[in-house]
Amino acid sequence: RVQGFDGLDSPITNLCWSPNNNYLLAISPDVSNGPENTSTLIHVSSPSTPNSISHVLEHDLRADSLDATWISETEFVLCGGNLLASFRCTEHGIVTGKEFTTGKDERFSLVEFDCRSKLIATASDKGTVDVIEFMSEQVAVFGTDSSQIWDESGKRRTLPAHDGPITSLKWQPLQSEPTEDERLLVTGGEDGAIMVWNVRDTDTKPKFAITMPPPLAVNSLSLSPDGQFIAVATHDRVLVWQMDDHVLPKATWEPQPGWQSPNANGDTEDGIPCLDWDVEGNRLVYGLDNRVSDIGRTSSVTGGC
Repeated sequence: RVQGFDGLDSPITNLCWSPNNNYLLAISPDVSNGPENTSTLIHVSSPSTPNSISHVLEHDLRADSLDATWISETEFVLCGGNLLASFRCTEHGIVTGKEFTTGKDERFSLVEFDCRSKLIATASDKGTVDVIEFMSEQVAVFGTDSSQIWDESGKRRTLPAHDGPITSLKWQPLQSEPTEDERLLVTGGEDGAIMVWNVRDTDTKPKFAITMPPPLAVNSLSLSPDGQFIAVATHDRVLVWQMDDHVLPKATWEPQPGWQSPNANGDTEDGIPCLDWDVEGNRLVYGLDNRVSDIGRTSSVTGGC
């Protein structure tokens, strides 16, 4: 243990470090007025200062979870349900920045900021992917029927996306600055599709799509640090595709027999798989329930990893 932060009396649902690790954002239910309270506590702590700052948000985490991403060292965006808004940390506390107008039937679930292009990507339970150009107050939205560009007058333009909830949303890692005509965003969904979008393109289709046979669903998705490989985790396997050669998987890994054995009560565990690359892009770690597997070049991976 290096340091602890006090001031939270309820379960933490999200943790997020600022880009330079100066601030730690925590999201939890607000229980200051009792357990039946439905508001949310936004808590920001700093390793360099003894005091923390908090903000109470009228949002029910039990109905819609919140995701967060920092867009600068002092600004962050919250996304969840029909909420999409930016906040800023000041000497006097946390203040609301820009609040985007959303529809009552829109249910946001994921948000990711790209420091290269200054774009914010959000995902919804209905399969929509919204790409927001935060600095110019212009929003490009990719939806199930359409992709929309939002401006101050509320006009929209639409592109097709996933058929159902989106489970993963990742910007392609880059070794250099992006070109003016391409910035890739990768999404995965419960429909078993992995889609790669060039958010700079005005085309109404993704750059390419990979579809896994049913009943496989994308439970977790991770991109290699060099941005060249897409790894996808399902409940019973890991598949790896190369970004510029995506017709067939370059590698496949399946757990050994007994991986999903019954627990002490005789029930088969059914958690959500998680997946991540190491910093060099040579190994993957796959976790499910109380099991973790380290997948590398020496593992029994079809085609190599």
